[in-house]
Amino acid sequence: ESWYAVQRVYEIAGVEDATLHDARRTLGSMLTQAGAPLSTVQRALNHKNPATTARTYSISSDASVREYMAKIAQPKG
Repeated sequence: ESWYAVQRVYEIAGVEDATLHDARRTLGSMLTQAGAPLSTVQRALNHKNPATTARTYSISSDASVREYMAKIAQPKG
């Protein structure tokens, strides 16, 4: 069972009081922060409805906001 595997990883890492939902949210957040498109996050989390993914993970990380702001602030030419 996949939940047993997650529990075992938590045990080895010394993580207490974590749930499978916590692991899913962490994965979604990490994918988003890595710049993965929402469609990739949706597939990874097996969301049937794209709105579910967009509602939770469409917020960009501070680092990506700074990156894109720097790109548009650079003079052309």
